[in-house]
Amino acid sequence: MNTTPNLAGHGKCPVEDLQIKTENERWADRAPVEDVLVKGESLDHPLEYKTGQLVLEDFLRTESNEENFLFWLTCEDYMKIAIETEMTVSAQRIYTS
Repeated sequence: MNTTPNLAGHGKCPVEDLQIKTENERWADRAPVEDVLVKGESLDHPLEYKTGQLVLEDFLRTESNEENFLFWLTCEDYMKIAIETEMTVSAQRIYTS
């Protein structure tokens, strides 16, 4: 029996799909799915982990908001850039996409 809560009452929670997707190596800093969902009372903690980001991305895709979330992720990555030339290239890429 799956006792995992639904995301804001929008259909089934994608936990099964998420567990499959988190096996992908690109999510190296992922947290256990259960930790992200249990601590998901606010968005601050879950979005620190790729797993939480993946859950939100899947949810927003169903709500036609995936593009906004991907833009937010891009901006978060941009704020971590320390080299000015990389910042310029990244800013141009963000602006043109």
